[in-house]
Amino acid sequence: MSELHVEDLVPLLLRAGQGELPVRERELAILRISYLTETSGAWERHVRLGLDAGLTLDEVAAVRCGPEHPDWSWSEAVLLRAVDELHHDAALSEPTRDLLTVHLERPEVLELIALVSVYVLAGYVLGTYDARLDDRLN
Repeated sequence: MSELHVEDLVPLLLRAGQGELPVRERELAILRISYLTETSGAWERHVRLGLDAGLTLDEVAAVRCGPEHPDWSWSEAVLLRAVDELHHDAALSEPTRDLLTVHLERPEVLELIALVSVYVLAGYVLGTYDARLDDRLN
């Protein structure tokens, strides 16, 4: 993977969730990080958006089990493992990053990292102020 510079981060963060990742994968990632950070407002909002993106109620429930759930496809399990690693280690391991690039292009991997980061930040703010995501954020 080629080098990424600090000045590349601001545009990357501003683009988080803006369309590099397929919608289904984006909603899986947001649901997983919302579950891991116990951000109920984001979880509730993205359950609805995930269902609109084609997730089933069983899949939404399986998000709580993480990548080990037997019903995930290989690529979905890798995506969920990536979210778990970002949450727990603040980085992707080289093996997980390499597995992600089998299914996702580099811009999509970068968006995934930015997306998880933004939702962690949102979890901090929402948790601190016991707030809910506003419907105006649609």
